[in-house]
Amino acid sequence: MNEAELMELCTRVMGSAELAEQWMNRCSMALGYERPADLIDTQSGRERVRVLLIQIEGGVYI
Repeated sequence: MNEAELMELCTRVMGSAELAEQWMNRCSMALGYERPADLIDTQSGRERVRVLLIQIEGGVYI
């Protein structure tokens, strides 16, 4: 998944581009208190963010 596809997923899950942008720039406990935006430069980082977004979308995120 490339960065553009990840942002599309994030926008869908968060409900708007504005909320997606806010979420991407906020530290996430589920990502070791890192900002999702800081992780999307690498494939492994994008995968971590993708998995978290799918969990949030499915209501599995704790």
